[in-house]
Amino acid sequence: MSSPKLFMLLIGCRPAGRHTEQHDVFFTIGHQIKDLIPAIKIFWPEAKNTMHLDAWREVKQVGDYDVAIIPKQSGAKQVSAIKLFFINLGGYKPDEFDEFHPGKEEWTIIINKNWNQHLTDDYLQQDDIVRIKLKPEQLNENVERLQYYIEEKKDNKGVIAVAWEKVKVFFDITIKD
Repeated sequence: MSSPKLFMLLIGCRPAGRHTEQHDVFFTIGHQIKDLIPAIKIFWPEAKNTMHLDAWREVKQVGDYDVAIIPKQSGAKQVSAIKLFFINLGGYKPDEFDEFHPGKEEWTIIINKNWNQHLTDDYLQQDDIVRIKLKPEQLNENVERLQYYIEEKKDNKGVIAVAWEKVKVFFDITIKD
């Protein structure tokens, strides 16, 4: 039997009483997509039989790290103390009734003190720690999955970069002692 895999799914549905389709992102472990159906139904029981997959991906790698699923009962020691987080860069512009995704002209990177919010449901601009407007750099090669980079430089300096499809943004950071 194959090893279990980490899957990321974008689930869509139109629950009873709703006029528009809703979406949520769901991470789960299984051997293949069809094995995930019971877990999906438990994750979003209100959707009943109106669910569909808009997109899905097996998560094999994040940046320079391979992702492997190791059962707890295997007795294997923890390979890394590094944790994996999901960050949704979609959002909404104030005073506009339109979903916004980063574009080709300008991105705004927001670091908000509420790190555990669900999409934009709990977002409050007053909790922003920093907002950085950046002009994206066009890439020649397609970046198939959203990637985050932290590149260490010298003298406590570095660069944080985000790349997806054929676009990349980055900004300098300085770590204070």
